[in-house]
Order: sequence, then C-alpha cells, then structure tokens
Amino acid sequence: MGDIVDMAIESGSFKTLVAAISAAGLVDTLKSKGPFTIFAPTDNAFQKLPKGEVEKLLKDTPKLKEVLNYHVVLGRMLAIDIVNLKSLKTVEGQEVNIDATRWHLHRHVKVDDANIIKADIVADNGVIHVIDEVLFPEELSRSIPMSSKIKEFMSKDLHTIGAEMTVAEAARVMAADENQEGYLIASNVGKPLGIVTENDIVNRVVAKNLDPSKTKVTEIMTSPLITVDPDEDLLDASRIMLEHNVKKVVVMKGEIVYGIITAYDISQSCGRYVDRTIRDVTRWVSAI
Repeated sequence: MGDIVDMAIESGSFKTLVAAISAAGLVDTLKSKGPFTIFAPTDNAFQKLPKGEVEKLLKDTPKLKEVLNYHVVLGRMLAIDIVNLKSLKTVEGQEVNIDATRWHLHRHVKVDDANIIKADIVADNGVIHVIDEVLFPEELSRSIPMSSKIKEFMSKDLHTIGAEMTVAEAARVMAADENQEGYLIASNVGKPLGIVTENDIVNRVVAKNLDPSKTKVTEIMTSPLITVDPDEDLLDASRIMLEHNVKKVVVMKGEIVYGIITAYDISQSCGRYVDRTIRDVTRWVSAI
C-alpha cells in the first residue's frame, strides 16, 4: 500500500503538492505513523492559483507550512465520518468547514471552497481525500487574489475525434470515457473543425429520426468553432456563450487550442467567490 507521501507520488496527480511537502520539510512527518487525513489538492488545483503564487509559496517556508498543515487533520477520517461533521480542526490550528448537505444527492462534499472529487484513498498511515482547490487559512486567504482569467478555470483535458467519424461512433467514444464532459472536438489532421455535444446528438439526430450510423459528425457539429482567448476574462466567455446560446467555448490563441471553458466552470468560479466571502464573514462575526 504505502504511506501518504508514497501514494501521492505514485498517483502522478500531486507533483506540486509533493514538491511543496518536500520544500516545507514535512516529508518525514507525513511518512510517520500518524494516522493523518489529508485533503490533497491536485496539480490542476494549484494551477488555478494566480500566476506566480505557487512559486512564491515554495520560497516562503513558514507560509508554506501553514498552508499545508491547513490541509491535514490528525486521525483517519473516512468520507462517511466527514459527512456527519460541520467542521474539522486542522494541524495548522484553525478549522475547515464541511458542507455535506447535498451529499445524499451524489454531489461533492465541500471542504471550505473545495470539492472532494475523490474520497477514501487509504494509506498505511492515514487517508487521502482529493480536492479541486488549494485551501488557505483565514488570514492567508485574504492575501491571495482571486483570478478571473479564463486560463485559470478552463479544462485542459480536450476530448477529440476524427472528423470522418459517424455520430454513432462519437456516441460510443463519449460513453466509453468516464471523464467525458458531453462534448467532442472534431478535427482533421490535427486542425479543429467544430464541436459536437450530447445535445447536438439528441436534437439534431435522435429528434429528427436520422440514422446515427450513417450521419457524420460534420453534419451536426457547430462549425466554425466559437472561441475565446485564454487571457480574456470569464465575463467575456459568458457574454460569448449568451450571444451564441452555447454552454461550451473552445479556448484558442491563434491556431493553438488551449482548452475548453464551460458554463459550469464559470458558475463554479462565482460559487467559490461567494463561498469564500461568506466563510470570511462568518468567521469574522463568530469572533465578535
């Protein structure tokens, strides 16, 4: 099995976290008997921080230790234990807020502003819960500016298919990938031509009684691609979505595709801002 650090290394999804643990001198601690519960931000979570913030953290050992310890709880806390709590005291000293109000609806449990996207990775000396945001103690969270750049929130995991495929083949690709997000970018010799979504298949094929095994994706895809620059603001992306009545926009600069931004991504960014504000206000009021 291995300890928490070993499992984080083996996963390959926590390179930044492992580097931070090493820079803070916490490797031996987190390899000790414990047990510990760690809320582990993925590499993508660290990428959401404003440009240069990770590098600044890695050079500031006291601040880095504070941030990392805010992700660690003493004891082995499985998801079934966490969902019954309102908060958990961290090694840093402050408590993280737990929100499992929608867990029974198969929604993510929230830890402060982060979602637990994968729970109960059991190690020899504790358990890892994977989260999609980096957590910051109250005082430090105020010093971290919230970015609104598209590149900070877009998904870089693009789902592509050949433009010669049929709708039936595209649907099978979507069904086979558990991480599929309901779209495929059709390309020809590496050049993106258009995007086909689940709604396109339903509205343009099924609803019109077309044969999906004979209908090409090029016949139903949205083309040319509706795009937005990665350095633009989330508001620009939302305006484009509203203007074109779409929920997904491809992020491009010149001929290079960087990712995709969705209406869900934008709503999540707004939710994080509201959650962070409410959390700060709640802590401020409780201290009076």
